[in-house]
Amino acid sequence: MNILFVGRRDPAHSLYGGYDKIALMPQSRLLSSERMPFYKIPLGDINKMYRFPLFYRLLRRINLLIPDVLSHFYRWKYDITHLYYGDRMISFWPYMKSKSHKIVITIHLDIHRHRNPKLFISALRRFDGIIVLSSEQCKYLNDNYNLDAIFIPHGFIKPKFIEKIPVAVDGNKINANDINIFVAGSNYRDIETLKDVIKHVDNMGHSLYFHLVGIDRKIRNILNEYHFVRVYNRLSDDEYFTLLSLCDYNFLPLLFATANNTLLEAQFCGVTSILPYIGGIEDYAAPSPLNIFYKSREDLFVILPKLSKQEKKVEIMKYAEQFEWNNVWNLLNDYYKKVLDKGIAQ
Repeated sequence: MNILFVGRRDPAHSLYGGYDKIALMPQSRLLSSERMPFYKIPLGDINKMYRFPLFYRLLRRINLLIPDVLSHFYRWKYDITHLYYGDRMISFWPYMKSKSHKIVITIHLDIHRHRNPKLFISALRRFDGIIVLSSEQCKYLNDNYNLDAIFIPHGFIKPKFIEKIPVAVDGNKINANDINIFVAGSNYRDIETLKDVIKHVDNMGHSLYFHLVGIDRKIRNILNEYHFVRVYNRLSDDEYFTLLSLCDYNFLPLLFATANNTLLEAQFCGVTSILPYIGGIEDYAAPSPLNIFYKSREDLFVILPKLSKQEKKVEIMKYAEQFEWNNVWNLLNDYYKKVLDKGIAQ
């Protein structure tokens, strides 16, 4: 079975995270926007980007559309064409139906946040297979839109890195004797809860240190005023995983979740995560007491004073192994076969 993957790499992810690693699957080919003519232009001269924002936005959009368009022609050489970042790859040029070749799409984000949810749902009905990254999202599509979606988890590559301790913007480095909490990312983050937690820690005087990576600039400038908050500029993979592995906890204040790379990264490093009870989390998180769960900010205020220094947990690392790409590729292969068999039966 030959697979054509169509998509791009999200530069916000580490080399070990990101759904684009799906395209490393054996017997597959990648049609990526990174290999298209305009890929580097929007990331080149930053001054030109600000002077001609519409022009560069157009080039970026063209760059994303080229693989989508080319896939309509290349698809016939393969059994399956898989749009792996489908939220942004759907074009208004529908794929021709075929019994021998099928189109599969993976969607990642909250459908309610899509610019045009009705149009998006209508487009999804044209696909032969729909993959989502959480059981809750699967149930939502099945129950509300009668879409035959399937939950197949996000994969991950166990990180390998050379220890390189990063320096925060204030010149400080992590102190291994402190209780250190890692906080990363901005997508679907509950920033108000993060603010309240840091204010609460300031009031209670407990010795907790927060290490913020990839947080929105406005928010991090506010939180950087606290003496126990360390803010970092963009880190290399070595610096990122060194910092994460040196922390005692990974705090993920989320409003919505399907797959979360930060959670997978922490678990592969054996770091305990502090997580909300929301849909999507339970699909990936090692259960309590390996991870810590909260239902409200009040729960967090009870949890915080009880935090202590932690050793890396081998049990969490073992739990994370189920999300290695080899295991996910096996699930994908089974699903591809079902999609193809369904087409032949018709």
